[in-house]
Amino acid sequence: MIWTLAFLASASAEEIILAPGGETSIQSVINDAMPGDIITLTEGTYEEKLSTESDGTEEAPITLRSAEDEEVVITHPGEVFQIENEYWIIEGITFDGQYGNNDIIEIRDSANHTRLNNVEVKQSGRDCIDMDGPTGVRISNSTIHHCLYFDADNDVRDEAHGITGGAVQDLRIENTDIHTFSGDGIQFDSNRSAPGWNNIYIEGCRFWLEPLTDDTAGFSAGDVPGDNAIETRTWNTAPEANLTIVNTKAWGFKDGMDVSNQAAFLFKEHVNVKLQRIQVHDSEIAFRLR
Repeated sequence: MIWTLAFLASASAEEIILAPGGETSIQSVINDAMPGDIITLTEGTYEEKLSTESDGTEEAPITLRSAEDEEVVITHPGEVFQIENEYWIIEGITFDGQYGNNDIIEIRDSANHTRLNNVEVKQSGRDCIDMDGPTGVRISNSTIHHCLYFDADNDVRDEAHGITGGAVQDLRIENTDIHTFSGDGIQFDSNRSAPGWNNIYIEGCRFWLEPLTDDTAGFSAGDVPGDNAIETRTWNTAPEANLTIVNTKAWGFKDGMDVSNQAAFLFKEHVNVKLQRIQVHDSEIAFRLR
């Protein structure tokens, strides 16, 4: 089922409403999306792998959202959504990677000013959200969990992060829960690449680990597969990277698999970190500074 409503953000913008099992796919609508368009998904499960094809604008972003008060799941083994264009708003959707061996959401260098609001990202066999170096990304009111990478070939835990990436600039993460991961809740930048990340702001978030209740994605019940809530890395000659964390809670960072000196917050290398109203409990170390 598909129908359109015109005269939205601009005279040419449309709202396109889709239902599961219809003749029109989400991707086909994305292919034709123009600034100001709104793609609304009605309740149900959509089995697709998506990628953006065109830019929105600051005045007229392109929106992909669930219908109000309806549960929408987009699922695919591994990668579900690759965002390559700027000024996209993603709202109210669950992205399920079925523990496939790719990141669920990838936000590329060119995907500046992407907004993820009230989304759930779950069941990744790699990172849940992975960015290159976009500017002005905002993640809010969301839940990111079960990012679990078990290397079956070598029978070892490997790192899968809740949110990770490279040289991001001006990233905001607000009112978001991140839990049950085999790496870090948030980690920038493992490759220590120029020009380095800067201005990450985190507020009102919660991070936690706890023993798995069931055998999951190669891990056994009782395992605590993760490392840290937040870990920083930069390249040696980078300008000082600024990180602010406000009104945030972390717990359960202890008894991790193959992890010694496990800390909720691990700050290292060329960083300037400001902390306000932070609560840490039930963890081996609250703050580890290197």
